[in-house]
Amino acid sequence: AQRLQDADGRLRRLEDEVGALAAVLEDRGGAGLVEQLAEARAEHDRLQREQVARDRRATAARTLHLALQEARSRAHEAYVQPLRAQLERLAAPVFGADVQVEVGADLRVASRTLGGTTVPFDQLSGGAREQLAVLGRLACAVLVSGGAGVPVLLDDALGYSDPERLDGMARALAAAGDSCQVVVLTCVPERYRLVAGARTERLRG
Repeated sequence: AQRLQDADGRLRRLEDEVGALAAVLEDRGGAGLVEQLAEARAEHDRLQREQVARDRRATAARTLHLALQEARSRAHEAYVQPLRAQLERLAAPVFGADVQVEVGADLRVASRTLGGTTVPFDQLSGGAREQLAVLGRLACAVLVSGGAGVPVLLDDALGYSDPERLDGMARALAAAGDSCQVVVLTCVPERYRLVAGARTERLRG
């Protein structure tokens, strides 16, 4: 664009000189200046064509970028809405019926809202983060259970949960177990004694 602007200025200056010195050029043979003017016009036309081509490419790139953003947003919402709904359903026994969970672009829990107060995930207590992480895995398993989903394997989880939250997590595990298989490995089976319908197998080394 700057080169085109420079060429425009040069063209105007040369045209002014040609107009003012037309008579002198005829007497003194101003072929050199006329040639410069012709070259300037040709350069101007070339740069103008280049600018038009750049504008078209920029418009096409912007259109493609916007289309990809829109498609990505639609795909993200298609995943996020069901995941958020399952998460909040499973989280209700743990945190209360008014719990709201925000899911980020990576489909991980971004924040939790209780009583109108929103707290980012990384600022929650260790127990709350662990509970939400487990609930997120359960929610994903529930969503894919209809498509031959795999079992959820939990290895000695919920070590930071107090008795009240363990009670809520037991109900969440039981609810998830209605749709998918949940396997818990633990050295402290008392944490999961309230999970309704659970079957216990002791592993011997």
